[in-house]
Amino acid sequence: RKGDLSLHQMDKLEGLGFVWNVVNETWDDNWNENLRKLERYKERHGNCDVILGWEEDPTFAQWVSYQRKRKSLGKLPLERITKLEAIG
Repeated sequence: RKGDLSLHQMDKLEGLGFVWNVVNETWDDNWNENLRKLERYKERHGNCDVILGWEEDPTFAQWVSYQRKRKSLGKLPLERITKLEAIG
């Protein structure tokens, strides 16, 4: 429970590499992996026009579509917009 550990105990755990927020790190890792896929896609196809339902990797195509949707709704963080726009 929140507040059950002392700062000393928290420091010791962090020193051992303890990860406090696994969900966010997993989401970030997944997002970054898809970003790398987009870079590879652009290298291969010369653009970032991944169509929804792309048969080679439909999950990735859905991720790209979701990023576009979140951006259009103003829900995609600026940091991620910047990374995506740097690719093209």
